[in-house]
Amino acid sequence: MVRVKQTAHKSVAGYAHYLKVKKDSLTPVKPVVDDNPAEENPAPEERKEIEKATDALKNMEQGRNVNDTSVIYSTDSNGTNSFGGSLSLEERKSFFQYDGSREISCGFLSPQDTGFKVSSKDRQAMDSCRGLVVVSAIFGAYDKLRQPRHVKKITAQSVCFFMFVDQETLESLAHNNIRPDEFHKIGLWRVVLVTSLPYNTSVMNGVIPKHLIHRIFPNSIYSIWVDAKLQLVVDPFIILDALLIRKNGSMAIAKHPYNIHTMEEAIFTVRWHKWNKQAVLHQMESYCKEGLQPWNPSKLPFDSDVPDTGLILRKHEIATNLFSCLLFNELEAFNPRDQLAFAYVRDMMSPKPVISMFEVGVYNSITSEYRHNILVKKESMVNNLADTHLQESIISLGQKSACQNYLNTMWDNYLFNNFYKCQNIRGSISIQPDEEAEISWPVFLYPASYGPEKYRLRQGMAMENSSSIFSSHRSDISNYIQ
Repeated sequence: MVRVKQTAHKSVAGYAHYLKVKKDSLTPVKPVVDDNPAEENPAPEERKEIEKATDALKNMEQGRNVNDTSVIYSTDSNGTNSFGGSLSLEERKSFFQYDGSREISCGFLSPQDTGFKVSSKDRQAMDSCRGLVVVSAIFGAYDKLRQPRHVKKITAQSVCFFMFVDQETLESLAHNNIRPDEFHKIGLWRVVLVTSLPYNTSVMNGVIPKHLIHRIFPNSIYSIWVDAKLQLVVDPFIILDALLIRKNGSMAIAKHPYNIHTMEEAIFTVRWHKWNKQAVLHQMESYCKEGLQPWNPSKLPFDSDVPDTGLILRKHEIATNLFSCLLFNELEAFNPRDQLAFAYVRDMMSPKPVISMFEVGVYNSITSEYRHNILVKKESMVNNLADTHLQESIISLGQKSACQNYLNTMWDNYLFNNFYKCQNIRGSISIQPDEEAEISWPVFLYPASYGPEKYRLRQGMAMENSSSIFSSHRSDISNYIQ
């Protein structure tokens, strides 16, 4: 099957058709609910993969003891009404070495009426999911509800599909004449209304079902998280079998298409105004001080420090559940940009989950990505900053940067060794001068007095005249992000 990535378009007449290419014929695909979203007859090879995944689930469910796969969760809110407990740096660090005997803070610490409240019927339905659950969320009407496609009937009958929404999103759907039926379902999705959300921003509220999925669905064996901007276009059982079961992994996630180091992602997070500069700066200083290092071959089999977290497959076991809890604690402490905390948590924790990082080509072949709803006013990053808990232990900007060694190592080894040889674990990548480029990576990293040349990443090109450019201008972190 040949397919192209689907993107959202907007015109005066309304929403344009979304196109896919299948067997050289064009078929319009609308981002609304299908009358019959489940396909009847899978192909023989698809049926084999689905049966293998369902058999694995049945065998695991029969011999599974929930207590053997659970982390002991704390109910102590530290005397606050915070959903995550407002943990200090030292408190968060104390959970990294888990021996199974102590309680771990993992959200849900605020009173029930002030944090992620759902109805008793929804709670009962969530507890009844004992195999694979597919989960997504739309808060603040920030996305449109999109049905998974090419889901076989046997899968639709066996897999739980849950979509969490707030009142604003539910009203937006109703305005477009999309309403849950008497079974609380819209197509394949069971729609769950969350009546009490603990954070001021929809992006942080979305972190709860994304990373605390094992707590919301305590009886599920496997889960697939799908960002609302994505639409699954492959049967979930086929995805699960190919990316997790066959690899004997506990977690599967895509590599970032461009970045491999955490600091690269931090730079672009600020450059593209995805989060407040000083908040990201404080976070990186804290992680560098605690020992975060750039990616290097010693971190294998983890072959990147930066994932694309739009699609996450998990096997609910101790290491994976612990990783999700520790990652959530970092997001609650700093900001919801989970790619920034991913490597720090993974490298510092024990026991470590078996994380399989698949290529972006696989990611693009099993999902279609859409733009967010542009009618929704973008949340102010000034307000976003109010949701962070900058700890007293973080280094102030006036002190010498703790990230100097990280950046020196990243640039010296990654650029000189890899770019000169045009060899990289992710393929041939290099850097080339570009006087017209609007984005300048080194100029952005280093002080404004650095120089007039502008450089940007290019694939498949040789690095030219770089030794004199990158041999100096090491200064503190406050100058790296301008």
